[in-house]
This record gives sequence, C-alpha cells and structure tokens, in this order.
Amino acid sequence: DCCIIAGCPFGCTICC
Repeated sequence: DCCIIAGCPFGCTICC
C-alpha cells in the first residue's frame, strides 16, 4: 500500500 511505498509506518491518511 501507499504507506509501505512511501516508507511510512503510520496510516495512509497520516502519511499519504
């Protein structure tokens, strides 16, 4: 999902 691709361990609403 977008969080993994963006390298962010939080929810997509927070990171993306």
